[in-house]
Amino acid sequence: GYGILFFAASALLPLSTTWLMVTGSIGLLLAGAFGVTVLASFNALMQRIVPDRYRGRVFGVKEIATTGALLLATGTLALPDWKNLDLWIGPLLILTRVVPIIAGAMSSIIRTRRSKRGALLSFAQNFNEFICKSWYRLRCMGRVTIPREGAVIVTSNHVCAADPLLISACAPYRPIAFLVAAEYTRVPLMNLPMKLVDCIPVNRDGADTAGTKKALRHLKHGKAVGIFLEGRIMLPDEAPDPKEGVAMLALKTGAPVVPAHISGVIRTSSIAKGLLARHKARVRFGQPVDLSYIKAEFEGREAVKEATKRIYDAIQALAPDKKSN
Repeated sequence: GYGILFFAASALLPLSTTWLMVTGSIGLLLAGAFGVTVLASFNALMQRIVPDRYRGRVFGVKEIATTGALLLATGTLALPDWKNLDLWIGPLLILTRVVPIIAGAMSSIIRTRRSKRGALLSFAQNFNEFICKSWYRLRCMGRVTIPREGAVIVTSNHVCAADPLLISACAPYRPIAFLVAAEYTRVPLMNLPMKLVDCIPVNRDGADTAGTKKALRHLKHGKAVGIFLEGRIMLPDEAPDPKEGVAMLALKTGAPVVPAHISGVIRTSSIAKGLLARHKARVRFGQPVDLSYIKAEFEGREAVKEATKRIYDAIQALAPDKKSN
């Protein structure tokens, strides 16, 4: 709708020939690209939800309705002897676009209002899911084991800056508050989605009691907390270095720990490259790690070390070379 409105502007605005061609071309490209996307999405949805025995009839009715509407519109404009019809092309295009634009806006408003998470957060999560599945080519391999409610710690390996987006896109039904480096929460635009899901800023020196306390409060209030076990992005030539923060929080709160493994992404410590690169991301989730025996068999520091090892092993067990697709 907006693409055709842009095209209509070329017929209404007093533009030079060059700008007329540029504006019209951009409008047609936008309208064509989004039109094909909507049509492909509609056909894919129909293929998925219509039973085989009715599919031919349903698509037949769709083709009849589409062709009939096209013939009706063409006949209405072409057959009568309209005077100076070309002068009305712009207003006619605008008129025909008003209805789908209003319908699209209303459907978006209704969908976001129905969400328990609020309109802004719901929109952000839908948008993130769209980006991850289209640009990052994300696929969730197997069942997503993150519970829909209640305190939970989600932990995985850390291979690029897009990792939190990928995990969140696999569980769009609930926000996950990730622990993030404090300096990123002060970057304009980047800090907005972090505030929406109430991410937890932590200092890189490893002695941030404020971040730990906030994570404990999140879990106490039944929220989902995301922590990367290795603490930072690990490049292929670096030795594994699992941190003990996940185990400490799990043992202290009793919150279940859901392991995940991310693969298929371009491994880089560059924030910009990690976010902009075209990945072929795959995320696998495992069953919550059983830490019930640790408190009975270990004490103090040894309990934390054993829990960390068990969590790390659970993440590595999900790697694609150890688990078939």
